[in-house]
Parts: sequence; structure tokens; C-alpha cells
Amino acid sequence: MEPMSLSLAEIALLSVVAFVCSYGFTGGLCWLIPRLYRADGADAPVRSGSMVPRFGGIGVAMAIVVSGVTANVLFQFVAPGTMVDTSRWLPVLDGLFIILLGAVLDDARCLPPWAKFFFQGLGATVAIWLGVRIDEISVFGGEPYHLGVVAIPLTYLWIVGLTNAYNLVDGLDGLAAGLGAIASGTSAVLFLMRDDFIDAGLMAILFGALVGFLPHNFNPARIYLGDAGSQLIGFLLAATAIQGSQEQETALAVIIPFLVFGLPILDTMIQMIRRFSGGLQQHGTLSLLARYRMAARLMFVGDKEHIHHRLLALGLPHRHTVLALYAVGLLLSALALISVLAQYRNAGLILAMVGFATAIGISKLGYSDVGVVRIGWAMRWFDQMKIDRTFFFGFLDLFLIGTAYWGAYSLIYGLGAPPAIHQWHTNMFPVVMVVQFAVFYAVGLYRGIWRAIGARDLLRVGVSVCVGGVLSYSIVLISDPPVGIEAVFALDVLGLGWLMGAMRSAYRLVGLYRPRTRPTQPVLIYGAGFGGELVLRELQQNTARGLNPIGFIDDDMSYRDRIVNGLPVLGGSHELPAIIDRYRIEVLMISSAKIVGSVLRRAVHTCRVKNVMVLRSELQFCPVTVEQTTGVEAARAATGTYGRSVHPVVRRPIDPDQPISKTAV
Repeated sequence: MEPMSLSLAEIALLSVVAFVCSYGFTGGLCWLIPRLYRADGADAPVRSGSMVPRFGGIGVAMAIVVSGVTANVLFQFVAPGTMVDTSRWLPVLDGLFIILLGAVLDDARCLPPWAKFFFQGLGATVAIWLGVRIDEISVFGGEPYHLGVVAIPLTYLWIVGLTNAYNLVDGLDGLAAGLGAIASGTSAVLFLMRDDFIDAGLMAILFGALVGFLPHNFNPARIYLGDAGSQLIGFLLAATAIQGSQEQETALAVIIPFLVFGLPILDTMIQMIRRFSGGLQQHGTLSLLARYRMAARLMFVGDKEHIHHRLLALGLPHRHTVLALYAVGLLLSALALISVLAQYRNAGLILAMVGFATAIGISKLGYSDVGVVRIGWAMRWFDQMKIDRTFFFGFLDLFLIGTAYWGAYSLIYGLGAPPAIHQWHTNMFPVVMVVQFAVFYAVGLYRGIWRAIGARDLLRVGVSVCVGGVLSYSIVLISDPPVGIEAVFALDVLGLGWLMGAMRSAYRLVGLYRPRTRPTQPVLIYGAGFGGELVLRELQQNTARGLNPIGFIDDDMSYRDRIVNGLPVLGGSHELPAIIDRYRIEVLMISSAKIVGSVLRRAVHTCRVKNVMVLRSELQFCPVTVEQTTGVEAARAATGTYGRSVHPVVRRPIDPDQPISKTAV
């Protein structure tokens, strides 16, 4: 049979096949494993302290195998007599088989550390023997350095190190699988940019398999990756990065894998340094040689001091911690892609920025015993700096600035821009990024709260984007700009304004419509005017009340069949009995003091018959004296909330037997 390469459409198809297979196989394992062990009377292989099985890596591996077979079946169907040229996959997959064998045994029997390293070293040996070696490297894609006799030891260190890095980072539901999906997807894009469709196909298969596994593994997880899954991810990424670089004219550029796989590598390095230095300090009475032996042994003793554990200790919920680390992985991958697109220009600046941000992050996470954070006076200012969500929003805005700039450039010039124009825009990009970000900071965009964003905040975003665009355009004019940059900057301003506005609005929308995790009472709001909107906003933002707004009723027929902030006006007060029965309403909320007299009396009596609670909302401003500051009033005085209600919605049941008057309402 004649070997052939893959096309972009076929790579996408293989990724979809891997996704479907992984989702199905993993779901089957979630159902099968507990039943098999229950039938045998044995304990299922689970993570310590959990009843969740940890054989998920088998489902991912099976999906990869089925996808590889599908590739050849697809070619036989489309072009009889041909097959996919997967010969370059074989050295990687042969070594992976050894790795999986040891990892599955570890998941089932908990092997000692030396046995794990034996299987990892054996798998790396098979791959190296079959030709997977780092013979040349370059720092920023420039002149390559021939490694000579150092090539094989460095290859061992890279493969075994990255395999263990993804194994160590697998400490939270969905973390290792998500980071692996980000890294494999980025690697696939990088290979496609270099016309390496075979290695891109393998990375696309891994990406699809991990994305298909994530629905079962994301918090709360039904199954864990286990050592088989995490080591599979690390080994495949490490070996394929080497294998793909061997097929190119340029050597392996060190900055790219250190950015794409940066988070697991960083976490592993921190733990090794921290444990080794801690071991030396604990055993100060021993001889120097004995201290080094003890410290080296402690390097491989697990603990709960990884980056994700530190984030949990800072108060981040489980899911938010995982999503924050996803964001870091995406940012590093985006920087890797930017470095390649810019042909490694400004790569030194990117690496320096990432290194400095890493040192700050390590310090803020409390790793005071890691030597990399001891950089003298430069860190003193950052020790006093508050690191909260605003800090991460700033990084997100930097990403949006880059996306808008290069998106505008691509729309104007496409992929066939002259080298001189591409070089000019590449050189000006750091200037534009710094100027626009400085304008955002000066205008005060990072003093706002995204979950409370309103029209004025969006207007300030638009003005800031326009000012930043005009100012950066004015500055770059002094550097002999090419023809047509006016259109680039105009599109940049439009795109950046839309991206920033959409991101901030989406943050609020997610907060408003996030799933409710506690029992809620269906609420019908009486009055669809301004008061009803205020009540709806309060109930949506304050889910602790346990009230779930269903819709509105209003006696003004002009509101009928309208939508108010996403909820329908279901009818008038005369239709209240039918609406209560249809939507199983438990609470009627009176939103306006204008609802008085017979209509209110009729609604209250209807709710009494239907066993529905009637509440009214109010916003009160009451004077407070010193004599009243006892109990709750004292707490309000201590917190400075004099003269107003803490919440605009107050539960005050209405007595249906009390005469209804305007003052009573």
C-alpha cells in the first residue's frame, strides 16, 4: 500500500472520532469498574479518600487506538490501496505501551517510586532506541546548537520529566486532562503551521480524546485519569514534540515547549526545589552526604503543597482553581503561538515577562523557600501589591489587546503580507500593547466590579479603547508606517471594544444565570415596571434567598406578552389563579407601592386560597439613634450601614385579613 499524509479535514475528523470514542469508553468504565469490583468482593482502585475509580486513562488510550485504526480505514474507503503514513507514530506509541503497562499496574497495585521510574525509563529507552532524540536545540529559533553526547541524557530528562510533570499536576478534578487538552491542541496548531500534518494528526487525536474525557472528569468527577492517563499525556506530548522537530529544517526551539507545557513543568520544578531544600534544613545534624541523600529521597514524597493546593488554601473554590489554571495554560499557549507567528522576534521580551510574572506568582503563593523568588529589592513593591481577580483580568485584557491587533492585521493584509509590513507591525505590537494597557489602567477600568457592570461602565470601556487606539496610533506614526495602517487601527479599536465589552458583559451574565445549587421557591413578581426590574435583579444576584423568579404579572395590558430582562409577562392579576397552578408558584412578590385597593386584595385572597406566600419589596431609609444600636442595629452601626436597608428586598408577609390601604402597602 502507498503511504499518504493527512489533510486538514481528515485531522479534524480524527479528532471528532477520538472525542466520541473517549466519551463513550469513559462512560462505560464509569459504569463497569465499580460493578466488577463489587462482584468480586474487592475494593475498587480509587484515589485515597475517595470512592471514584481511577482507571480513566484506559478510556483515553482506547480512544487513541481506535482513532489511529480509523485513520487507515478512512483511507481505504476514500482511496483504496493507500494507508496513512503512521511510521513516525510507531516509536512514540511503542514507548507509550511500556509506560501504560507500568502505569496501569500502579493504578491497580500502587507501585513504589523506583518501579514507576523503571517503567518510565524503559519506555523512554524504547523511544530513544527507535530514533526519538533531541540532537539540536535553539533558544529563540536561531542558530542551532549540536548537543553531541549530551543528546541522549537530555532526551531522557525531557521525556521522563514531562511524564512525571503531568502525573504530579493531576491533583484536582479535570486539571491534568484540561491542561493536556490545551497543550495538545496548541501543539497540533504549531505542527499545522509547519505543514507537519502527521504529527498534527496525533496531537489532534489526543486533544479529542481528552476533551471527550473531561465531561466525566470535571468537578465533581465520576472517574479519575489515574497514573495511566496522566503519564500517557506527558509522554505523548514530550515524545511528539521531539519527533516533530526532527522533521523540520530548524532545531527544537526551547522557548516553545517551555511555554506550551509551562505550568506542569513549573509546578514540578517548584516541588523538587522546595522538597530538596526543606530536606536539607530538616536534617541539619546529619553529615553533608547523609543530608543530601535524605533530601533527595524527600523530593519524591508526595504532599499537598502544589500550586493548585496553594490556590485552594487562598480560598478559591475547586472549579475556580481549575479554571484559573486553564486560563494560565491558555495564556502561555497564546504567547507560544505569537512567538512563532512573529518568527521569534520579541521572544526574549515575552520570556522575560513570563519569568518575572512567574516569580511574582511564586512569591504570592507563599513559596518563600524556593530560591527563584529571592530577587531582592525588585520584589519588595510586589510584596505589598494586592493580587486578586483584578490582577488576572489585567492579563486577560493583554490577551484581548493582542487578539484585536493581530485580528485586524489579518483582516487587512491576510496571510500574504509583504515581509516589510509584517516586520513593522511586529515591532510596533509591544508599543501598542503597553500604551493601550496603560490607558486602561489610568482611566480606572480595573477599579470596577465586573459582576456589577452597567451602561456607564461599558461607556467607559468604549472611551478607553478609543483613547488608547488614537494614542497608540499617534505614537507609531513617528516610525515611518506603511500605507494602510489607518484601517488596521480602526479595526483594532472596533474589535478590542467589542471583545472587552463582551467579556465583561458575559462575566455578569454568567453570574446572573449560573445554575442554582440549593432548593428554590418559584416566585411571581407583581408589577413589570421599574420596581419589578429592581426586584428581579436582586433575586437573580442574591441566590442565597432561595427565590427563583419565574415571570411577571401586570394589569397594564401594554406589557402583555412582553419580555422583561429575560422573563415573560404572563398576564394580568385576573389570570393569577391559572398562572399559580400552571407554574406552581409558591411566592407572589409585590414590587410597587402603586398596587393598592381591590386588585391587591383580590390577589392576596387568591394566594391565601392557593397557599402561596405574599411578600412585598421595599427600600427604606430610616434614621438611627445611639439608643437603637443594639443587636442588628449595632451590627449595622459597626459596618457603617446607617440609614438604609441592607438588602432592597425585605420579606414582609401581607396579612390578607388586614384592610388594604396605600399606607399599609
